[in-house]
Order: sequence, then structure tokens, then C-alpha cells
Amino acid sequence: MSVCQSRSHLRRQLMLHRQTLLPRNFTISCVSVTNNRRVEVLELIENQIDNERAILIANMLQRNISIFSLDLSRNCIGMEGISALSDVLDASYSVTCLYLSENSLTNRDVAPLIKSLQSNFFLTTLDLSYNKITFENGQDLTAFLTNNETLITLDLRWCLICDKGGLALAKGLKRNVSLKVLDVSWNGLGERGLKNLALALAYNNCLKAINLANNNLTPKTTVHLARALKRNKSLEVLILDNNTIRDDNTRPFIQLCLGHSSLMLLSLQGVHLGKKMSFYIQEMQYIASEETHLTKIVLLNDCNDMHVVNETLVRSFLQLLSDFIRQNGHSLEASFKSIDKSRDGYLGLESTILCLEKTGFHIPLHFL
Repeated sequence: MSVCQSRSHLRRQLMLHRQTLLPRNFTISCVSVTNNRRVEVLELIENQIDNERAILIANMLQRNISIFSLDLSRNCIGMEGISALSDVLDASYSVTCLYLSENSLTNRDVAPLIKSLQSNFFLTTLDLSYNKITFENGQDLTAFLTNNETLITLDLRWCLICDKGGLALAKGLKRNVSLKVLDVSWNGLGERGLKNLALALAYNNCLKAINLANNNLTPKTTVHLARALKRNKSLEVLILDNNTIRDDNTRPFIQLCLGHSSLMLLSLQGVHLGKKMSFYIQEMQYIASEETHLTKIVLLNDCNDMHVVNETLVRSFLQLLSDFIRQNGHSLEASFKSIDKSRDGYLGLESTILCLEKTGFHIPLHFL
């Protein structure tokens, strides 16, 4: 039974990656897929698909209504190809997930798509990451996000969205009622772009996760975010990795994040906060988890001398250690004295771990 299910799954997903489709048999392959009603997920990644071939794919989609996910990443589709695909999306109710990452798309190339999505009520996932999109004249983007009521995930990583594009994005996000996940990491939003997005977050109460990593954010931007989070009651994941927001003024912001009614994950990896701030976060995290009854997770990195701090994980570790000490107190004391050569009653981290291991306590790997 399981073998049959596995084979059925393989028929539903067709993956043709990295030059699998040669120019001479591309048309034949499109005809084959057109007549195959079992294919639901079609991945044509890195196949040198240009405008001409994209039009063939669009024609195929008109006849095959079983495909709901189409991945055309790492190709070379331009405006004509995107326009043909947009026409199909506008008339089709089958395709709900579209991936166009790494196609060197410009504002001009994606204009037909963004415009058509204003009236599209079926697409739920759109990936335009790693393209040359700025959305500087972003009226269509604003209209798309304002009017579209089905899109759930929007990936705009590694584009060229700066403060002007961020303003267009923010205007649409402010009125959007469906988007749950937004990734605008590795852009050039800066303080102005972030200020506009923060203002949008204050009014948006459907977004669950936003990635703002690597956007040249400064300590001042945490003030804007703090104001937004006081009003926003839906955000669960906030990623601010690799931004220069280290400042004593970030304390109120972090405290607000940890006490937020819905926020469960705050990622600050690559943000050099220092030991003092790291320990402050650890302390506030425990208090916040007690007050909100939510597990608060803060992601930091080695530069802060902390890894993933999970309140539930810490509690289970302390319980494990407490039980061991209660059962092996005398042996632990003897081991401690044998290692404490200076007789000052203090052991460093490595010596403490050695002391525990000599007594028979082995720290599980997931606690390290």
C-alpha cells in the first residue's frame, strides 16, 4: 500500500532541473505535460527558459488545470514570458504557487504580473526573490497588496528594494488582509524604509512573520518598531539578523518584544549585543514567558555568547540537573573539590562540565 502511495506521489510531482529540458525536446515535453492530468507540482528550475519557452509553458497551463505549483526559478524569462504567464494566471484558478526566483527580472518585466494579481483570487504564494526589482514607482505593488485577498506568502529577498520601494510596500501592507509571511531580507530599506514598514505593521493585524534581516537598520529603527508592536497583535516571528541595532536604547524594544501578546520568536543573529545585553535578554525572557504563558525564543549567535534560548528547554535542563544533584550530592562535592585546585569555591564553565561528567552526569547534545 505504501509503495503505491509513493509511486502516486512521484507522478504528482514532476521535477526537471538543471538543463534536463533540451531545446529540441522542450515542445514535446510541454505537450506531454499538457496531456498528463496527474502532475500537480511542476518544477523547471535552471533550464534556460526564455520568453519563447515561457509562452509555451503558458499555453500548456491553459489546457492543464491540475498543476497548482509552478517553479521557474533560475531561468531567463523576460517581460513577454511574464506577460504570457500573467494572462494565464488571470484566467486560471488552478495555479496557487508561483516561483520566479533568479530570473534577473526588472520592474518592467514584472509589471504585467503585479498588475494582473490585483484581480487574482487564487494565488497564495509568490516568490520574486533574487531579482533586480526596486518598485520605485510602486503604484501597482500598492494596488496589488491592497486589493488582493488570497496571497499568503510573499518572498522579496535579495531584490533592490530601497526606501522608495519600501514606501510602496508599506502602503499596500497597511491595507492588506491576507498576507501571513513577508520576506524582504537583504534589501536596502534603511531607516526610512523601515519606518514606513513599521507604520504599516501598526495597522496590519494579519501578518504572522516578517524577515527584515540585512537591511541597514539602525538603533533608531527599533523605536519605530516598538511603536508598531504596541498596536500590532498578530505578529509571531520577527527577524532582524545582521543589522547594526546595538545600543542601550534597544532595551525597551527587546523588553516590549518579550512581553508582546503574540510574538514568539525574535531573531537577532549577527547583531553584536555584548554579554551584558545577552544576559539581560535571558533574564527578561524567563519573566516574559511566565507572564504571557507563551514560550519566548530568542535567537542569538556566538558573538553574544548565547545560542538558542528556549524557556522550555532551560526548564527541562534545570530539572534534570536538580534531580541529579539531589541523588549524587556527595559524589559531586568530592569531584568539585578535586577539580577546584585554587580552593576558592569557583569553577569556570569547562571545569563545571568536567566536574559533572566525572560524577556521571552527561549533558544531552540538544542542551549544548
